[in-house]
Amino acid sequence: MSLTQRFAPALASVIVASLMALSATAASAASQDQTQDLTLTGSAATGYTAATSNIHLEAGSFEDTFRFKATSPSLFEFSLVTMGANQDQLVSFSSVWLNGTQLTLTPVPGSAGLTYGNLSTPVYGDLVLTVKGYVGGTLVAGSPTAASYSSTFNLVPASAVPEPQSYALFLGGLGLMAVMLNKRRKQRA
Repeated sequence: MSLTQRFAPALASVIVASLMALSATAASAASQDQTQDLTLTGSAATGYTAATSNIHLEAGSFEDTFRFKATSPSLFEFSLVTMGANQDQLVSFSSVWLNGTQLTLTPVPGSAGLTYGNLSTPVYGDLVLTVKGYVGGTLVAGSPTAASYSSTFNLVPASAVPEPQSYALFLGGLGLMAVMLNKRRKQRA
């Protein structure tokens, strides 16, 4: 038996294993999307919250998904924070979606990397939040980088938020108090 015949099966196994490892690496490099199931902590009276962080190690677009549950009608609010040593280590957020509804992203003036938003209609049940963006600043997609962001999600009891009629009643009461104080001042004078 020749040397080639003796080592051919082992060489074939090494080649097949190498190709499988290479294809697995290419598949994981093609997508850096992440999915997380979140457990919110808190109470029905005060609300629920969760915080998480995501790390992306190569430049390019991403779509991160967070799944959680609202056990009672609640208003939803979020914040997203990114920071890095340079622009290529920052995350740019392009959109945030909650159960198919696009939410408005509001950057905080004077703070590079802090964005927040909310949904003013109550939500209830299973929720899916999708955060879309780009990692890596000016880097070409696929380039190595180390970019991360932290996020906070809050569910505030819908009953804790006053109805518009309550605001009107409150403002009317303040106006009435102002009129009464003005009358007292005039009477003393």
